[in-house]
Amino acid sequence: MADARALSLVPQVQQRTNEPPMDDRADRLRRRWREASADAGWSWPDDWQCAEVEAVTEQLVHPTGQFLPACARLGRARAASGVWLDETLEDVAALLAVTREVVPVSPGTVIRAVAEAWADEGAAQFRTISVEDPTTGLATLAYLRTRLAEVYREADRSGERASASHALVVVNTGVRQQPQRGRLLRGMALGECLRSVFSGGETLAAAGTERALGLVARTSLLPTMVQMVQRELSRLDVPGATPRAWIERLPEALPAAIDLVADLSR
Repeated sequence: MADARALSLVPQVQQRTNEPPMDDRADRLRRRWREASADAGWSWPDDWQCAEVEAVTEQLVHPTGQFLPACARLGRARAASGVWLDETLEDVAALLAVTREVVPVSPGTVIRAVAEAWADEGAAQFRTISVEDPTTGLATLAYLRTRLAEVYREADRSGERASASHALVVVNTGVRQQPQRGRLLRGMALGECLRSVFSGGETLAAAGTERALGLVARTSLLPTMVQMVQRELSRLDVPGATPRAWIERLPEALPAAIDLVADLSR
């Protein structure tokens, strides 16, 4: 009987011996998670990896009872880096899809922990929010929408059309999916390009770190000024990029103008 028991243990011993080291298992898990998140539509693959992601996967590979706190830290980190809640939760759903069998709590508990932490961080940022985007030095999109409402109200009062008095200038660096540091540098350069040409009372707003929108007066000089912005953009010298600046006509009604800003900001 002793020999039989010994023989029955051999395959199990071999299986344990052939298991990858803990660090390799965590790396494999992160790769699977990252691929699933990218397939689900993660916008900036080069910015996906962070210390909080590593903490979550490490807790799954060799748990110490800190899995939910690690998930909460991930939620706060995503909010702090400007990732929207829906994309954050899609990322977590990708994790659950590839690791459901080893997650120590229910999927709903994981999602709630991440969402609550994201909301807490978002609320903390909201309390210190200003009308200026800290990366580019341009106005926020919220302020641009406020200014649009003012322009349309003034047009209604004067009997003119907002589309006749104002236009949107759109500036795009033409870069997608680049590392965070490069995006921040380009965002600051983008702000400088716009301010160097539109230095009056125009409302210049950041739409991410790769695009900006300007609510400007529609004058005979506007096409020339946009050409000047285009020349400034060409000096950014970003490999593989095609910077562009163009004029968008404002719709006749404010709700359509708000929708246009949302579309241009995606």
